[in-house]
Amino acid sequence: TCALRATGTIIMTCIHATSFALLFGICCAAQAAVITVDSTSGAASLSDACTLRAAMVSATTGVASGTCERGDLLAADAPPGTPLPTNLIRLPPAALITLSEVHGPGISASALALPPILGTVVSIDGRGATIERAASLACDLDGVAESGEFGLFEVVGFSTVVAQASTLALADLTLRNGCADDSTSSGGGAVRVVQF
Repeated sequence: TCALRATGTIIMTCIHATSFALLFGICCAAQAAVITVDSTSGAASLSDACTLRAAMVSATTGVASGTCERGDLLAADAPPGTPLPTNLIRLPPAALITLSEVHGPGISASALALPPILGTVVSIDGRGATIERAASLACDLDGVAESGEFGLFEVVGFSTVVAQASTLALADLTLRNGCADDSTSSGGGAVRVVQF
């Protein structure tokens, strides 16, 4: 079992095939939307709560999900060089959020618990929380994707479209039990970085 623990801030940026970075420091991007998760449920969406999955849908699509605030996306007609808005997701303090079902395939076609981050900035303030794939799910690492084997996050960038930069910043958060087990996966059970 592997765990990624971020006590400061971890920023993963994917801009193009030869330029992506894992940086340690303080995230200083302009904040556009604050989405407060008020449930520890791993469910996709609850009509009376803002779950992590719903917050990620809001942050990555710009459409409100559950009771979560709508995230901000870069306008299609924004001039070149316009900074991407930051969507800050704030988790409940010391929460344990267990994900036991797949959101869907990521851009890489590998199964994911949460929506892929594409052309946006998502910053997660964990406040001591843990996000995990349910420990009861198998991860046999045989190179064949099976039910229950899925990663947690995917950050996507394109080599020819600088406007499609993607950033995931994690602070005070533990990621645990992600599973990257298929022959097409580029790895990354907790955070997979995919570039095209």
